[in-house]
Amino acid sequence: MKPLKFFLIAAGINLVLFISMYLLPLNPLRSLVGYTTSFFVFIFGFGVAVSVIVSKDACILATTTGTLELYQTFYEFLTIIALTIPLYLHSFRKLFEKLAVLVTMMIGYYVLLYGSTILLLENGFKVPWLLTFIRFNTESFMILAFGLIWFFVNKNEILKIVDDLKGH
Repeated sequence: MKPLKFFLIAAGINLVLFISMYLLPLNPLRSLVGYTTSFFVFIFGFGVAVSVIVSKDACILATTTGTLELYQTFYEFLTIIALTIPLYLHSFRKLFEKLAVLVTMMIGYYVLLYGSTILLLENGFKVPWLLTFIRFNTESFMILAFGLIWFFVNKNEILKIVDDLKGH
């Protein structure tokens, strides 16, 4: 696939995904991360309950000692998905495998970050550095971080596009 065609397809897919997500009454990515984090805390906190309150603007993870707000939109997931789809248009099986790996890693990152923070707070630890990191953990930063993961997961297909670029 030619690099320009790849980027045009990825940009189009990203735009469609973004508009679709924006038009939904609730952000399903927030819900997915919120409920998965709640399950993680329940399992690894030996029964610690986390209430998940989902609204249009945020997802609140509430415990007996306080709340943690998931204000992020998680739109970086959409960008990584949009960059992956054009790489595997020739093989839907491979596409689903790669998307499963990437989405699991992205969700896993947030679940570990939020879940471990909640568990530390629930056990009486003061973690202002972790709360500050969460506050500044923006989508633009995560697109770069997840972009590196995307590259390593899809290295062979990306190198084919780079080789195609060199050939012309």
